[in-house]
Amino acid sequence: MLQIPETVRIVEVGPRDGLQSLPQWIDTDVKVRMIDRLSALGLPTIEVSSFAHPKVVPNLRDAEEVFARIRRAPGIVYRALVPNARGAQRAIAAKVDEMLGLMTLSDAYTQKNQNMSVEQAIDESLLAFRTADKSSIPFVMALGMAFWCAYEGSIPEERVRAVVARLYDGGVRRFYLAGSLGMEDPAHVSRLFGRLIQDHPGASFGFHIHNLSGMATANIVAALDAGVDWLESAI
Repeated sequence: MLQIPETVRIVEVGPRDGLQSLPQWIDTDVKVRMIDRLSALGLPTIEVSSFAHPKVVPNLRDAEEVFARIRRAPGIVYRALVPNARGAQRAIAAKVDEMLGLMTLSDAYTQKNQNMSVEQAIDESLLAFRTADKSSIPFVMALGMAFWCAYEGSIPEERVRAVVARLYDGGVRRFYLAGSLGMEDPAHVSRLFGRLIQDHPGASFGFHIHNLSGMATANIVAALDAGVDWLESAI
């Protein structure tokens, strides 16, 4: 018997994850209007931008200006991605409501994308978390390539559990797993979330969904049945 909650929180990541890798620059005015329309819709959390280095994510080099110009609606959480402690400092200055740390669980992808090991990425993530925590800003840890990687194939579940345990021991209490390629299946999703929720009392988990394999709906049902607290999607 499936255990599906009556309500689930939706986090909208389009302004960040949707725009960061487009082949063309999107004007700041357009970004601001986009976020204001999402606010009018009443979405509870909106991921506004990223405080990655402008050379790394040039499409979001206007993060400070976007945060300064959006009309913040009461009750809505305006979140930003912070890849490291420097990004977290910029986010504090921009008065974000919530920070999102990000690392991937694929050794090969982390090396190619960030020029560091997974172990180094854990250390960087904990630095960002501590920076947010000192300013009493809520922090969420995103774990990309949590199920499947184009370089490595299936990501071992024990690796995911070990990384979450390290971050949990460091004080992090909110996580999401990203099906970054959409290649995971419902059995994998259910099993992994179930084990993580059982392993870490007091922690909450979300699911960031892609649909490459056409399994997104089934994977969402599996994640909700396993006990995830929110879903991440993009317009």
